[in-house]
Amino acid sequence: MNCYIETASTSLECIENCVRSNEEGAIVNLSPDFLIRSDIADKDNAFPSFDFINQLPPRDEQKGFENIEEMLDFYKNYKDISELWTIVKKGWTLTNSGNLDLAQKTFSKYRPQNFDGEPKLNYVLFDFCSRICNPERHSIFEGMGDEASTAKIDHPETYTKFIDYISNEISYEHMDRYLNTFKDYFSCYSDFSQTLMYSQNNINIPADFKATSANFSKTKQFYGNAFENITSNLTTIACINNINSGREYDQFEKMDIKQYKKINKANKINPLKSNPAFNQIEQCLKSDIRNASHHAWIKYRSGIVEYKSGGTGKLNKLPYPEYLYLCNEILIYTASLLKLDLAVTFNEPN
Repeated sequence: MNCYIETASTSLECIENCVRSNEEGAIVNLSPDFLIRSDIADKDNAFPSFDFINQLPPRDEQKGFENIEEMLDFYKNYKDISELWTIVKKGWTLTNSGNLDLAQKTFSKYRPQNFDGEPKLNYVLFDFCSRICNPERHSIFEGMGDEASTAKIDHPETYTKFIDYISNEISYEHMDRYLNTFKDYFSCYSDFSQTLMYSQNNINIPADFKATSANFSKTKQFYGNAFENITSNLTTIACINNINSGREYDQFEKMDIKQYKKINKANKINPLKSNPAFNQIEQCLKSDIRNASHHAWIKYRSGIVEYKSGGTGKLNKLPYPEYLYLCNEILIYTASLLKLDLAVTFNEPN
């Protein structure tokens, strides 16, 4: 099918091994990147994207396109988040291997709308993570960023020591975990994309909606691995919380930084629970699902994810769209935490 935006028309063209049929074909789903209502899942001409649009909260009127030429120019260069990831991943990998010239050449191809940063890893990654959080989840980073600013202003000497520690001691391992999470996520984007916009707009999944793509063999390990990575990377905000509590960056109320890094992953959020800007991350941390994933007791049956924490105890059930939503939630919090790591070390070499 050829689509002509200028005239809002289409034409059909038979290609090799294709013959025109006189029988009517059934078009089941015209919006495969969205969840679909159960009552229209098997009906022709279903547009699940329309249902999603109707769930969006009202917003102030925003400026649209002035004319058809402006719209065509926008979509001519438009790339969705998965297409941008192809560029980001290649440039990120080249940067890690020390091929900075090739990395810069790759990043120069990263040209989404409203991005005018330099073709370097920190600029591109910060923008990419912001797009993951568009349009309604920027407050996660903003709250954490305010805490970092307070620490920098009120405790400059301790904050300087903290930046030195982050840059020289843990930055590499943090970035490696972020990269692994993003790689895992985009390896099965066709499943995760079905609920990404719900997470980005902070909308709960309707109970009567289902996923049309269910590649659980690829998605079942994502949440557990992402849980491990994000909890291991809580060190940055833990140090900031220590500073704003009047302590050295590496001193907690009942332990030091070395002890903190060794405690159970699920308990790493505990020292942050009194700080609303940081404890919000706990919303995406479900240790029972993480345990089930790591002990290989998480299964998919007819649209339902079944799991037991550690392979024992009560059998829990979660609709697959809810599982995908949780995976997108942990990705958005991961992207927000990565933005913070980039921001606090922004003046440091890549």
